Amino acid sequence: MIGSLFGGTGVSTLAALIERAWSAHRVPSVAMDATGHWRPGLPERIAPTQLVASPRWADVEGRSVAGEFEAVWVSSRGRSVLIGAGQRCRHVDPETVAAVAADVSASWPLVVIDVGSGAERVREHLQAGAPGLLVLVCRSSAVEIRQSADFLREAHRDGIVDGHQAAVITTVGGSGRQSSDVSAAMAAVSDTAAGAVRLPMCRTLARRETRVDDSCVDDAARLLAAAVAAAPG
Repeated sequence: MIGSLFGGTGVSTLAALIERAWSAHRVPSVAMDATGHWRPGLPERIAPTQLVASPRWADVEGRSVAGEFEAVWVSSRGRSVLIGAGQRCRHVDPETVAAVAADVSASWPLVVIDVGSGAERVREHLQAGAPGLLVLVCRSSAVEIRQSADFLREAHRDGIVDGHQAAVITTVGGSGRQSSDVSAAMAAVSDTAAGAVRLPMCRTLARRETRVDDSCVDDAARLLAAAVAAAPG
């Protein structure tokens, strides 16, 4: 599950990068656009040629889809699935997202859920079903890092996520040297998160409609993909 407390941090882009990093090793995934945003997002980042199927939420909600997705997995040939394409401004119930994710994960090795931004939105999805790993995205800002860590502490205290094992704070910013305040803030998350990953901003993805391809997947994105692979459950 990938989300952010703050808007404009690149959650959808990061979700697409993780999907692409795995696909490059012939490991397809099921990506879910659960944001309900009107802006271009995850569907615009993943090229249709990478997909074996792209069902709408209306096609999968309200029933078990475990058997269907097992059949799609068998015939996927290294291509991924995108759920929620072409449905901007449609609120997706977190309970539905959690139920579909549980069904899909029975046969697919990776499920990437883009829940968008906002503390309440992220919390609602956590309450509906704890993910194997929560990636909480923020800018390379000491203030945003500390607020993200505080959110994880509260969520851990409320029992909706085990931050120490199942949460990673990811900062997105320039490729230059980070300030001492940012370094200190990242070092201080060890009591509430499994770790922190720094991602340089990918200039070629500045436009929301730009597809993610192999040239965008740098070492940092591969590191985060490896963190997803190592997540419990």
